Amino acid sequence: MTVYQVYWTNDATEQEIELPANTRAVYDTLGQPVAIDSACLQVGFSPIVIEIGP
Repeated sequence: MTVYQVYWTNDATEQEIELPANTRAVYDTLGQPVAIDSACLQVGFSPIVIEIGP
């Protein structure tokens, strides 16, 4: 089963989050792929979508 989680902050600050286990892809608000360079990701006011699955 594939699960999608949406992350953002409600102010102008950026927060670092650890990517969930089995992260398959990360997308911006337009559905464009976001490069995954490490096990963490910077999240700000613009939402990101994380695709999680086996």
